[in-house]
Amino acid sequence: MAVLNSGARDLRVFFRFFFRKIRKVRPLLFFFFLCLGWFFFNRSAFHSVHSARLKGRPESFTEEDLLVEIVGEERQTKRENVKENELYELLPEQKSNRTAWIKIGSTECERYYGNGFSEEINVCPEVSCRRNPVTSGIYCSFENVRVNTERIKVSKGGEPISAVVNRPEPDEFPVYSKGAFQLLSEECSSPESTQMVKAHFEKFNLQLKHILTNMKGGNNLKSCQQLVNRPTIFVTRDAYANLYHTYCELYQVFLIFQIHRSFEGMDILFFDGHSEGAMDSLWPSMFGITPSYVSSIPKGTCFKKAIFAPVAWSSPLDISPMRKQEICVRKPQIEPLKDFVRAMKSGYGIEVREKAKPIILLICRGDYNPHPRVKSSKTKRKFANEERMFRALQDSFGARFEVKRVGFERLSMAAQIDEVVNANLVIGMHGAALSHILHKVDDSENESMRGLLEIVPPSYGGRIHFRCFSQMANNLPYRSIPAGREDRNYAHIVSTDALVKGVEHLISMQGQTD
Repeated sequence: MAVLNSGARDLRVFFRFFFRKIRKVRPLLFFFFLCLGWFFFNRSAFHSVHSARLKGRPESFTEEDLLVEIVGEERQTKRENVKENELYELLPEQKSNRTAWIKIGSTECERYYGNGFSEEINVCPEVSCRRNPVTSGIYCSFENVRVNTERIKVSKGGEPISAVVNRPEPDEFPVYSKGAFQLLSEECSSPESTQMVKAHFEKFNLQLKHILTNMKGGNNLKSCQQLVNRPTIFVTRDAYANLYHTYCELYQVFLIFQIHRSFEGMDILFFDGHSEGAMDSLWPSMFGITPSYVSSIPKGTCFKKAIFAPVAWSSPLDISPMRKQEICVRKPQIEPLKDFVRAMKSGYGIEVREKAKPIILLICRGDYNPHPRVKSSKTKRKFANEERMFRALQDSFGARFEVKRVGFERLSMAAQIDEVVNANLVIGMHGAALSHILHKVDDSENESMRGLLEIVPPSYGGRIHFRCFSQMANNLPYRSIPAGREDRNYAHIVSTDALVKGVEHLISMQGQTD
């Protein structure tokens, strides 16, 4: 008994000594045990509330995956309750009565102009690409991708040309480093994935190769500074200051919009840093949204779904595919092309006007400054005898036609398209402005007079871009005549006799088909 009393006394002395020593840190201990209790209570609550959500999931679906899913839902709810900022304006519904865009085309020409992306390339769980064997075009879809702009080196983009004169062109194209694109799955940055990307994309799309080889797995949604729920198309423009190449890029993005048109809305993000240009208004006109630049988004922006658009050179409007698929150019699939030009015209509100006489339109070239690298605003391939050409057309055809002369460098993009749409016979020097001739695919069936007369300088012989566009435009009558040599002012003399004979030949071709 004495031993027990002694042990109890010693224990009381120990606790009295212990609590006297920890008196100063007693509040900290109380807070520690309170947090420990809160942790175990919430862990139990998580299991009780969400255990039903785990039912029916694959065995590989873990509680960590469920947590990521819940975090994503919470972020989405928050974003839906916040007014959209300027970067992500709402897109009007894209209406279409055809399903041809969604389904893979049944013929080679249907796959050339429409959806021919029949080959699937699975890079990793969150990245899937599709390739069109007919055009060699590839687009890639990303799920839950985080864009780290600190690992993308590119100029700001969208600046006035006068503010960035002489800026080197490489500064306007993105340079990626590892981790520029972060995804949940570690497989996306595995050696096997990198090797597969190099094997598939080395030949067909070096741009996508650089993007995919700079992916990094292990992204955490909690690190997103901004979450974008609307599908977003990533576009890296090449020759943005050239109308012909811009048409090629527009067609590629139009393809993506049509193939994925089940989405209620999509955004466009430019992965380049080009300055402002004359073609910029074409993008909001066609798609109803104003694209933004990658430099303008927060450094940790996450996209629920992002699609890298096919590059311009794989467009059915580009010269390389056109040369390979000559049969599809001579006998084009008119409906997809009509969808394309109608989307552009409807955005500008352009319609065919009533006219007293058919119109001959002479497109002239004047001096202008298209981008920061142009040291002089002197434009090449101008008409040295423009006034004589115009008078010769008036004297020969003024009784039957209204003869107009325009300089596109002084007109808005909407006005340029309007002039071509409402002209019957179009005459112009070989150049990107003739790309507008593609709008003649939508000429009304009762249009009695239509055609293109292309004037070709000596150094541009053999370039068939606009002859092909004429064929695509529902076999628009086409004729070409040569121009004289270039003088010191970058201008060419054009024979007025050859000009008049060329127009007469176009008139004689009316009603003829290949």
